Amino acid sequence: MPTYHRSQRLRLVGTGPKVEQLQEGRFRLTFTCTATNPNEAWMNGNKDQIMTAYGTLQSAQKNIAGIDPRTDEAYSDMVLFRTEANPSERDLLITLVYETATTSFIKAQDDRVELSANGRQSVTRRTIAKTGTSLPSVTVGTTSITVNSVSCVLASRDIDENDAFILITENYIEPGEASRSTRVGPTSLPGTEQVTITSNGTTAVTLTETTDIKLVSKQEQNSNGFTTFIRGYIKGTDATSTTNTYVSGRTYKVNSTGNYSSVGGPSTGVVGDYFEATGSATLGGSVTAYLVGQIIGNKVSYENIISVKVPGTVKCVTYDAVGDLATNVTNSNKSQATIESVPPNTIKIKATVTESIQTSVPTISALAYNLDDISCSIARIGTTYRETSGPTATAVDGNTFNTGTGAQKNASLSTSNTYYPGSYILDNDNSAIAVTAMIKGRQYRIISPGDTVFTNFGADDSDANTVFIATGAGTGTGTVRDFGSEGKLTYQSSSTPRADGSTLTYDTGQSDTITTIITKGTTSQANGSAPSSYSTTGTIQQKARPVLTTIDGTTYYEVITFSKS
Repeated sequence: MPTYHRSQRLRLVGTGPKVEQLQEGRFRLTFTCTATNPNEAWMNGNKDQIMTAYGTLQSAQKNIAGIDPRTDEAYSDMVLFRTEANPSERDLLITLVYETATTSFIKAQDDRVELSANGRQSVTRRTIAKTGTSLPSVTVGTTSITVNSVSCVLASRDIDENDAFILITENYIEPGEASRSTRVGPTSLPGTEQVTITSNGTTAVTLTETTDIKLVSKQEQNSNGFTTFIRGYIKGTDATSTTNTYVSGRTYKVNSTGNYSSVGGPSTGVVGDYFEATGSATLGGSVTAYLVGQIIGNKVSYENIISVKVPGTVKCVTYDAVGDLATNVTNSNKSQATIESVPPNTIKIKATVTESIQTSVPTISALAYNLDDISCSIARIGTTYRETSGPTATAVDGNTFNTGTGAQKNASLSTSNTYYPGSYILDNDNSAIAVTAMIKGRQYRIISPGDTVFTNFGADDSDANTVFIATGAGTGTGTVRDFGSEGKLTYQSSSTPRADGSTLTYDTGQSDTITTIITKGTTSQANGSAPSSYSTTGTIQQKARPVLTTIDGTTYYEVITFSKS
């Protein structure tokens, strides 16, 4: 006797359906039937004979010629998932598939649990319910489940809904570090590493920031509420050997569990954690850590040959006349003031070059071998005065003859000024003079203060060796030396014979030439050495450029310093 499936039009093939027990207490029934009117059952007007809406209960009658299930045959929580009709040589084979689908969500299969490379747990959970069932309320990034005693947070949710069922696929991930990569730091920051940490969850996995570990980049990628954190750090390279001696201000990486709190570290140190020591001490036992290299500080030092400038010198001197001039001029006024100068020069020296990383560019109070503040000028003043005999005239008054000789006079002045950049003035060889002989505008060095109050005459103080420009002649017993010089030539420039009765009289003319040199500017020290503003020790040159700015706004500079070896 044939058996029918919910309709007189569907005759069951065989003794019953295919029965499958699924995971999580679910079942699947597959009915294979033949149509009693195979030639016309597939037609649009007759399709309701074999087809029923998805989601129809397995116990429900078909739309045409329906019949109730037999006793204990019906599954109350099974619904139609799939229907198809396949023609054979004589029949139309109808396949109807039912699966358990309740009005509350249950697992469609066992959870799929996977472990990532770093041991974090990932769980894929699939739940199913009959179409129309309200979706469970969850929040990506917040809702969590516990599997294998590990709490995992919802990372994603996918919903597949049709007329028969709703299938939810959820992925839960154990929060924490997903990956960590380490590579060599920038070439501009020698001795450092770049560490990138990727983590998931509600908070980022981070390194403890110290002076030797700095956060330089951060990203947060939010996917429907589940956040992936990416943190980038620059840190000093970890030492290859451990230590149990700690120095305040240095950074350490925990090597063994233990109590580091006495030096500013954790009381229960976790291997791999970093901390900055706030005290110096040696800890006993096996409480050891790796010393972390410093980001800032000197990185490399070497010697090099560089060119530097040395200043020139200017000295005012007086030379006596030589040759015929010295022989023919019988008086003592036969000298010429002039300048002896040595120009600035460039020399090569051995210098120490230091490359360092700093959080600020070091301030240099004074540069070595620097000529910027050294310069002087020399004013030359020439004075010439000439007097010669003029025409002779005779006046006759009876027997009296009165003869007179005229005179011709000529005077001239000349000035010039010469600038000597990078040069300083040496003391001249002249003896000190009294302050009463000072001339306004001249540059002097105090030789002996005496009782003179030099601040009344242009000096900053009344100390020996103070250099100043006089405001006029001084008073008191002090003495000074003028940096300038003066030369004077006095000679008979003409001789004109003139008859005076029976004798000849010679009318003569005299000429004076005076050369004066006045100095202004940088002078040597009292011992004749270069001025104090010029030093041959310390920093010769410094170069700096920013190479890194951290998230907290700290800028790191590469500083290259050249100093005298």
